[in-house]
Amino acid sequence: MVTGCGIQKPLIAGSIMALFALSSAAIPVVSVAVWRSSSNYPRELWWQGLVAVGAKMCAAFSGLAAALSVLGILYLAFDFIYAALITN
Repeated sequence: MVTGCGIQKPLIAGSIMALFALSSAAIPVVSVAVWRSSSNYPRELWWQGLVAVGAKMCAAFSGLAAALSVLGILYLAFDFIYAALITN
């Protein structure tokens, strides 16, 4: 993924992968916070309930996407480490 973008230095590629992994790990935590906070407010008007349901759906989708991203980055890291061990 990173080498396809033209990044040839392992330190820069590893830094980008680590930053992506950290941000992907933080998104599920934020998604849970959004899910829980959308349940705390009263829904007096119809559109407030619609916004709360939309926030919950967005939180669920972004949490799932982030979890899949973490799995993808772990797979790429395994490939990166395996390739480094084989060539040495």
